[in-house]
Amino acid sequence: MAKTIEMINLTKTQIDKLNRKNTVFVNAISPIEVHGPHLPLGSDLMAAKEYMKKTCKLITNFTIIH
Repeated sequence: MAKTIEMINLTKTQIDKLNRKNTVFVNAISPIEVHGPHLPLGSDLMAAKEYMKKTCKLITNFTIIH
């Protein structure tokens, strides 16, 4: 299982010290848009974050920064 770290908890110094050969940066991106009055504006981003989490579980032998 890969080691995962939230990027918002790292300092620049800590990022600089990461091993570049086994570190993967992953970020969920999505538009913020209206899908009707019944859904929140962040519906697409919520889905993107779930896909990101599932993808990160498939990555092994790397440090994952998200």
